[in-house]
Amino acid sequence: MDYLGQHIGRIVRERASTSPDVPVVTISPDGAEPGTPGVPITYAELDDRTEVMAAALTRAGVTKGDRAAVMLANGPSFVHSWIGMAKAGVVEVPLHTASRGDGLRHALGLTGASLAVVDERALQRIGDVAHDLPSLRTLVVCGDPDDLPGRVGGADVVSMSDFVHGVRPGPAVDVADTDPSVVLFTSGTTGPSKGVVLSHRANTRLAWSVGQGAGFQRSEVLFTTFPLFHVAARYVSTLAAMLVEGRVVIRERFSASRFWEECAEEGVTAVHYLGSLLTMLLKQPARSVDSGHGVRVGYGAGAPKPVAEAFTERFGVPLHELYGMTETGAVTMNRAGAYRLGSCGTALEDCEVAVVGADDEALPAGEVGEIVTRPSVPHIMIEQYEGMPEATVDAFRNLWFHTGDRGWLDADGFLHFVGRQKDAIRRRGENVSAFEVEVVLEDHPSVAGSAVVGVPDEISGEEILAYLELREGAVLDVASVLDHCQTRLPHFAVPRYVAAVASLPRNTSQRVQKHLLDVSATADGVVDREAIGYVVTR
Repeated sequence: MDYLGQHIGRIVRERASTSPDVPVVTISPDGAEPGTPGVPITYAELDDRTEVMAAALTRAGVTKGDRAAVMLANGPSFVHSWIGMAKAGVVEVPLHTASRGDGLRHALGLTGASLAVVDERALQRIGDVAHDLPSLRTLVVCGDPDDLPGRVGGADVVSMSDFVHGVRPGPAVDVADTDPSVVLFTSGTTGPSKGVVLSHRANTRLAWSVGQGAGFQRSEVLFTTFPLFHVAARYVSTLAAMLVEGRVVIRERFSASRFWEECAEEGVTAVHYLGSLLTMLLKQPARSVDSGHGVRVGYGAGAPKPVAEAFTERFGVPLHELYGMTETGAVTMNRAGAYRLGSCGTALEDCEVAVVGADDEALPAGEVGEIVTRPSVPHIMIEQYEGMPEATVDAFRNLWFHTGDRGWLDADGFLHFVGRQKDAIRRRGENVSAFEVEVVLEDHPSVAGSAVVGVPDEISGEEILAYLELREGAVLDVASVLDHCQTRLPHFAVPRYVAAVASLPRNTSQRVQKHLLDVSATADGVVDREAIGYVVTR
């Protein structure tokens, strides 16, 4: 396997030596307004900045194996922090920029992060929970704002310019590709969000796999609008570009009306997609740029057969659909010599995939069950769930990693994705834990019980519908419920639809039977926040 022995810090050092003046990332400056043109960063510049960051971390007492968080919007500071931590052997904890309250406290507390690189908004949110985070010692604030507080909770606050001031790069830290690299938080389904610990090898393997499957060529130019706390921007785009000596263009936001123009302006040749991105592009009016954009290939997940066919016919871009998740990386993919439209492809050469029943026995071809997988190479999938040994063991029961997704294999071994078994909602590319939304809802003084479900939506994939069982004598106040959610949840997890019911359907164990609920935006009593003019702030 060509990815063995590699990790992003080593790759950047090698490229800086052989191709110092070659641009590797084009990204808008920190804090820039949406639409601000990106600035190219060369390998030499990237190597210099990340060596300084690695040395600054060491000077601050954050060393190999320690956890450090990053909570930033897309920008050079995020890239420098990510790769600087990798070079120092520090295990990075990238946090969603919408994190706040209980979720933020959980992520920082579970990992025991001793340092966090943040912007002003993140500093305020961490300040709300800092008193519960005794391990957090240092907060590094990007953008050099005025009037920084000296301390937040028990943590010293310092600007990024002061943090790196006077630092000289030191000897390279001995980092193996099998060492832990990152803790990525995924949506919890029956409890708090889980922190997925991945090795450097797992990250490089994911980048290498998608590049091989999509047929990346030397000097490929990739394009992403996904955030850098997401595997899509980090490994499937940025690291994948590095492996073929290419370049990645990172934009802060997706614009359906400007997408093809942006690709043409930057010379983009390959694009990564998830969920409804393709549908939004297909809904745009026909224009000449539809066939003059220069993109030659697309790769990703969530493209039903009719959408994939329409997309390729209109835009001339063949799509390589894959299946994977944070814990596993890509495990199947449509690629040259093994391509079937409407499927997620066949198993990659370094892992196995099966579909099993409730007893974990393999099911015959064509029969729907749970998708399970396992690696044939060490350290290419999840190492563990951070601080959750029982959950780790349960996920790998009977020698297979259980994805919680449903699908079926055809007679030729092509995987066909059906849906999720897990109680999670996929909204605009974000996984939302129904459990975590319900915990917040049930802390509202008027709510006795709740059930959160996903409502199919053509643009968002799914929207969130909250059924509420009110306390005796309470009256539904939708604005009050949504205001409460906004203080505790990321903006994308605030329900769009709310409905009050006399009682929720429960079994003899008092568990809510969600399959008995009407999963429809037009169900009786459902209130659409957009219809009443309620606006969720970011």
